[in-house]
Amino acid sequence: MINLKNIIIGLSLVVLLNPFSIVFAYGLGDSSDNMDDLAGWAGFDTTVEDPEPIIGQVIKTIISFLGVIFFILIVYGGFMWMTARGNTDQIDKAKKIIMNSIVGLVLVLFAYAITWYIIFQLADATYDAG
Repeated sequence: MINLKNIIIGLSLVVLLNPFSIVFAYGLGDSSDNMDDLAGWAGFDTTVEDPEPIIGQVIKTIISFLGVIFFILIVYGGFMWMTARGNTDQIDKAKKIIMNSIVGLVLVLFAYAITWYIIFQLADATYDAG
């Protein structure tokens, strides 16, 4: 029986050693010319030169990524709990994973709220003074 580890290693090797990815990367040439086109195609505003929108986009991306991690941990903990079959050690481990992921999400949301409040207050004070 093929185990999951061998499947993951095999798929990783196929993706990493794929000769077509090397060919496609070779055809890019000078990639600095194409970055604005690629960024525009991806939905980013290429005319922005201030760091605030870029920092805001980075923070949104990080929060989204942490939301995905939270979702994965909740699903993993729920799966562990459902497949515990009465094993109290595995149930306790699943409860701990779910509780820790909820606490982590709350901490991330509080950190985001505090950061947003501080930045909003600084921007408000800066624009009123000037």
